[in-house]
Amino acid sequence: MNSQRVQPRVGLDCLALPNRPTGAGLYISLLAQSLLARTDRPFRLAVFCKPGHTHRFSQWLQPGDRLCPVPVLNRAHLLFTYEFLLPMLLVRHNIQLFHATHYLAPPVPPGMPLVLTVHDLGIFLYPENYPLAKRLYLRARLPVFLQRATSIVAISRTTAGHLAERFPRQAARVRVVYHGTDHLPEKKIPAQRNAGKEPPFLLSVNAFEPRKNIPFLIQVFERLRLRYRMPHRLVLAGYAANGLAEVEACRKRSPLADDIQILVNPERERLLTLYHQADAFLSASRLEGFGFTPLEAVRCRLPVFLYANPAVRELFPPSPALFPHLDADRWAEQIFRDWLNGFSHQPDPSFVQPLTWQRCARETMQVYQQCFSLQEVPAHVA
Repeated sequence: MNSQRVQPRVGLDCLALPNRPTGAGLYISLLAQSLLARTDRPFRLAVFCKPGHTHRFSQWLQPGDRLCPVPVLNRAHLLFTYEFLLPMLLVRHNIQLFHATHYLAPPVPPGMPLVLTVHDLGIFLYPENYPLAKRLYLRARLPVFLQRATSIVAISRTTAGHLAERFPRQAARVRVVYHGTDHLPEKKIPAQRNAGKEPPFLLSVNAFEPRKNIPFLIQVFERLRLRYRMPHRLVLAGYAANGLAEVEACRKRSPLADDIQILVNPERERLLTLYHQADAFLSASRLEGFGFTPLEAVRCRLPVFLYANPAVRELFPPSPALFPHLDADRWAEQIFRDWLNGFSHQPDPSFVQPLTWQRCARETMQVYQQCFSLQEVPAHVA
């Protein structure tokens, strides 16, 4: 009896995707869409997602692809799903390789390759910045998830280095695949930023998490206004997280509270407008695996002033606008001088051009192919 060889089916994990993707959620959504859109992939895709998210992927499906809706009631149910339900679903849908895209990795059937994406190791490096339950669970279970993986995708050399330091036995299985940065829609940039908008403003776009160090930016802003008499406002935009209350309290205590605007969960179109209207972008995040928002700012030709955390040092060319310290006085002095000089010390934005989602998809496919090369894929799988 002859069996017909067909393309293997790869399961792609989109269960951690929130309703409004940012950060890791943006990676999950855009990687899935980019993989689905590729006509050169030698495998079919099965997207495992929440029932309410199927519309995000349905238009990209090609013949042989499928959507696998999985109800998720809450965080506890999500953890239960990974450990006990997903293994059965992988068999039911004839999955030959599964890509877990956000730390959690199910126990896959014997012989099935598992790819696991790790975004950063903040849970180990800055544990005090995370809720207790999340901290205890991930610190206990991530070593198990890493052990299950055939290949581990790190989103930067920074994350790969942290993995090698913390989990040296897994280092040989780590592959670096950068995110894309070309997801913002094209928008005409005004000849003069903020033309007709008064007063001008400085922008920070970050999740309101403690490790993003947003209160420090308020300190810098106060010096720019009170010491150097810059006319700007400060706009702090991002999705709500466990550091929002502290940021709001810092704003209320500031003598410039009326000139500090906090935008929680802004729409992407609103963010794009902010990127194009702001005079400069600020970020003092202590740790990033990749860090979308500074690169989005550069894509929009927005001058940036950043704390040179390891990911920033990896991805950005050297510039006086990258600070190796968190001294608010020195930040304010440098920003003021650059403002007077028309932000002449900014990096050439061409360095972000190679960071595309199609490149991310292509290199992720290469990881899959490496995993498949380690074993025989059944020829009769339908």
